[in-house]
Order: sequence, then C-alpha cells, then structure tokens
Amino acid sequence: MDIAIYLGIFTCIFIVVYNMISGLTKEQRRQLVLDKAQSGDSISLHDLELAKPFYERIITPAAIKISYVVASIAPDNVLNSMARLLAQANLSISSSVVVSTQIILAIVLPSLLAAGEILNHFHGAMGWLVLILSCVVGYSLPYLLISGIATERREQIRRSLPDILDLLTVSVEAGLGFNSAMGKVVDKMSGPLVDEIAIVLGEIRVGSGRAEAMKKMAYKLDIPDLSQFITSFVQADRLGVSITNILRIQAQQMRIRQRQTAQEMAQKAPIKMSFILVFFILPTLLIVLLGPAILTVIEQLSIE
Repeated sequence: MDIAIYLGIFTCIFIVVYNMISGLTKEQRRQLVLDKAQSGDSISLHDLELAKPFYERIITPAAIKISYVVASIAPDNVLNSMARLLAQANLSISSSVVVSTQIILAIVLPSLLAAGEILNHFHGAMGWLVLILSCVVGYSLPYLLISGIATERREQIRRSLPDILDLLTVSVEAGLGFNSAMGKVVDKMSGPLVDEIAIVLGEIRVGSGRAEAMKKMAYKLDIPDLSQFITSFVQADRLGVSITNILRIQAQQMRIRQRQTAQEMAQKAPIKMSFILVFFILPTLLIVLLGPAILTVIEQLSIE
C-alpha cells in the first residue's frame, strides 16, 4: 500500500516537472526554427522533428502502437461499432485507441484494487464479485462516456431537424437547387446537423453521389426521423416527385412527432414523481409531523 502511494506521488511530481520543462524547451525549439527560417538557412526534416515536444515525438507514437497491439485482440464488429459511436459523438479518436483503453482499464482497475489491499476486505464469492465488477466498470467507463456524448448530440440533431427542413423548403421554393439549399443552411444556421450537412456537401463536391452521401449520413447518425426523411427524399428524387412537397410534409410530420413525444413525456412525469413522493418526501413528512408526538408519548410512558 505504501509503495503504491509513493509511486503515485512520484508520478504526479514527475508529470508536473516534465510539463514545466517541456513547455520551456518547446518554445526554445520553435524559436530556433523561426530564427533559421528568418536568416534564410535551410530547415531540414530533422529540425522540424526536433521542434516537436517530447510527447509528440516519443510518447504519442508509442501509445498509438500499444493501442493497436492491444486492440488487435478485439473482434472487428466491436471496433466497427465503436467507430460508428465515435462518429455519432463527433470525436476524432481512433476506435482502436478507445477499445484498447477499455481493455487496459479492465486489467488495471482490478490490479489497483489488489495492490491497495482493498480486495482483502472481501472473502469468498464477494471478493470474486468485486473483482468482476471492477473489470466491468473499467471496460464500460469509456463506452458510457462516449455514448452519453453521442446521445446528447443525436438529440440535438433530432430537435433541430424540423427547423432545417423549413429553411430547405423555403430555399427550394425560392428557386434554388437542393444542393444550393443545403449550402444556404450551412451558411445561415449552426449546430451538429449543419456540420453533418457540410460534410455531405463536401463529399458531393469531390464526386460522390448525393443519394449515397445522404444515406451514409443517415447510417452514421442512426436517427429514425432523419433516416425516414432521407429515404423519402431519395425515392422522390429517383421518381421525379416534387421535392418541395416532400420537404414540407416531412417537416410537418416531424413537428407532430415531437409534439407527441413531449406529450408522452408529460404524461409519464406524474408516475415518475409518485416514486419520489412515496419513497423520499412522504417519509420525511411523517418524521417531521409524527416525530414530536412519538417522542412525547415515549417520555410520558417512561415517567409512568
């Protein structure tokens, strides 16, 4: 236990001191490269590499290689599902890095419990249960954090979808093409869905088909309302149906669904509040109201 504490303190002190020193040397290295550039001297790749801080030259590449080695034991479907979740959360992190972090935490957390002699307080089946739970918590923690970010972003996209469809409808009715209307949305609005539309426009500009790019966005985000709109739009575009009517109808339907969802949540609120009322508020009220009377009765009985 003492060795683990001392090792942790030494690691923290080393990180703080290293950050201070590396910050100074990084500025010095950058200034050296700038001086060479201003003086007209040629700058080699070696100079540019040395201008990077130590963690970018040594620690980061080593960590990436270790993550790929650790993630190689994970199935491909796990890596693919994590990559999709990272795309939904808009995090520029490799899925192999996240999965390797999960595996490492699943090993390190039980090891820390064993090193800290915490497991010695549990015996038999309880000790094994704590060990298994620590593995599950270590493995699930990165996934839960990323999943929470992705869920919040998907909810923002779902809420902003009717407004964006309204602007698309107005732009198309004004005579713009659908691609130009999407560009107008990117210029006039902001948010996660606008960022995804900008990605779709970029893919279209480099030669990808519009239907293919939109289907790719629907698969990545996995939002039912957005998937339904894209499916209807692709079919209408393929059959030559008026896009304006599709946009207007989809916007109205999404607003109706959002209103129904809000009403459903409002109807569920009394049931959820009754649980809190029964288990938390009523016992407190009973203690406050009946507590003095119970104490008085006990005092009277003790006197008699």
